[in-house]
Amino acid sequence: MKFEDRDGHWPGWRGSGAPRESYSTTTPITNVKSRQCPYCNYSTNVTTNMRNHLRTHTGETPFSCTFCSYSTTTKQSLIYHIRTHTGEKPFACPHCPYRSKQQGTMKCHIATHSKSKSSSVMSLDKQDKEGFTTDN
Repeated sequence: MKFEDRDGHWPGWRGSGAPRESYSTTTPITNVKSRQCPYCNYSTNVTTNMRNHLRTHTGETPFSCTFCSYSTTTKQSLIYHIRTHTGEKPFACPHCPYRSKQQGTMKCHIATHSKSKSSSVMSLDKQDKEGFTTDN
């Protein structure tokens, strides 16, 4: 497998334009994580992820709701929680009036539109193949 261009340079390299021989190709790509949890075998390379993970062990919940006594380990969890008080639903379905508090919930909802269309098309195709009519 070749990664260099016609001139023997790495594609996208904006440095000196040196040929690929000047770069190390023997360094193995590893999945070694630089930060290890002292309480369990969780590891990560992302400092924020480690900080949030450590809170599961320490019980620290620095993000508190201003409407109730709820507190949580991450800012994003607090944002989602506050939407239960405010009723904010910033994610709108492009196919129907449905709105959602979380983007992931909306993605799942949107998938139901394409799934229901393909399911109804499949059931009609099956009926046609089995000799049933789709007209009633």
